[in-house]
Amino acid sequence: MKDTDDFAFQFEQPQAAPPQDDEPGSASQAPATSLTCSCPTCGADVETQPTEADQPLAVTCPACNIALSIIRESSANRVRRRSRKLSCANCGSLLDHHSHCTSCGTLFPDYHVAVKPEEVLRKARTQRLSDVRQSLARFNIPLYFDFFRKPVQEQRQRRPEPAAASSKSLVTPRLQRLLISLLIATVLVGGLSYAFRIYMKQQQFAKSYAKAIYSMKTGADFNQKVCDRIETEWKTAQESGAAFSPGQNDEEKARTDKIRGEVAKIMGQLDNPPKKFAQAHQKLIQLRGAYQNTLDLAASPPEILQAFTTSVDQAESGFKTAAQDLKGSMPDALKEEFERAKQKYRGLKDF
Repeated sequence: MKDTDDFAFQFEQPQAAPPQDDEPGSASQAPATSLTCSCPTCGADVETQPTEADQPLAVTCPACNIALSIIRESSANRVRRRSRKLSCANCGSLLDHHSHCTSCGTLFPDYHVAVKPEEVLRKARTQRLSDVRQSLARFNIPLYFDFFRKPVQEQRQRRPEPAAASSKSLVTPRLQRLLISLLIATVLVGGLSYAFRIYMKQQQFAKSYAKAIYSMKTGADFNQKVCDRIETEWKTAQESGAAFSPGQNDEEKARTDKIRGEVAKIMGQLDNPPKKFAQAHQKLIQLRGAYQNTLDLAASPPEILQAFTTSVDQAESGFKTAAQDLKGSMPDALKEEFERAKQKYRGLKDF
């Protein structure tokens, strides 16, 4: 079997000598007794008997079980099916670009083709409507829907001229170019505005980040001084046998409360950080936890001196560790602002 596409056919053909020199022949040939066509849906072979003219043959594809109709068409329809391989209705040979069958020599031969039943019904309706029109035209009687169809000449007369259409058009080529330019400018301005907002948000975050570190460092240093003062006075009281109640005095309490409020305010400004600073924000939260430990010891010391001394040492060591961890993971954009802050705030020079 020769290779064909979905709509090609191949017949079991009788042996016949092809015409010489690629010219049409005139030898008569017995019609094919069977034909094989390809299913237009799945491409499977469908074997059946050839059909007569104007009598579609209903078959079923053995592979996909779809209903098909095998019809015979005139050579005049080959233009519409020029992209498909067709088989001669006389001998079953494949047709090529010639106007005759190179096997049996038939000039402008009919051919068989497999189509879906919908196409057959559509052709039948079109043919019936054409026959009705021709019959009514003999008596000069139009169809019902022809009453509402304007004559072609009237449609052409009412069709506006190209010059008039262009003059009445609201969107001229110049206006189109202007609108496109405005659209491009709007997109560019929107993109630049978004990029500028992102940049300003990052800059503000970096400044607040450095200020938060300074506030926590200042608070931790002050809390350490308070703890050192409490520890010294506590040891002196124990040596002299005097009673001692560890805690902050009024001035120290006011200072620690002020620093704690400042830290809380700045950390509130750092909520929802930029994505590129998310990890740095987590490190800052850990540093705040270490600062809070020193604050708790200064505000509420344990009742035992030894436990107090041990806790103070642990809190101081924890703050230094958190500070080193924060500095080691700080992005370059935050490092630049942090270095500027070290020049501004004296308390950050030994951070």
